[in-house]
Amino acid sequence: YLNIYDEMYFIDYKYLDKYTYLGDMQLAPGSYNLPITVNALGEEYKLNISVEVLPEDEIIGDLNGDGVVTLKDVLISRKYVAGVSALTEEELSRGDLNGDGVVTLKDVLIMRKMVAGVL
Repeated sequence: YLNIYDEMYFIDYKYLDKYTYLGDMQLAPGSYNLPITVNALGEEYKLNISVEVLPEDEIIGDLNGDGVVTLKDVLISRKYVAGVSALTEEELSRGDLNGDGVVTLKDVLIMRKMVAGVL
């Protein structure tokens, strides 16, 4: 499953909105920049979307590795952001929810929304 991250929002890779289907993509784990051209109302828009593809067994946001994103993961990320505890490289990768390369309060807020079912 591949997610495209745009600031605080998760966008399923198949749909940019309810009318635009991108198609299926098979990508190996890694970082990618995907150029996309969108034609809307006679205007052409070019986007460059950064994508991080994780191994199938890795769940983004699941910092404790129990297979689901829960309040426990939120607490782990909050402690890291507050400087109380450290994260492993693997946890840092899974905790960077907005794809900016670091785990910050923005990632904690995204994770809270995931746990609450908003995202």
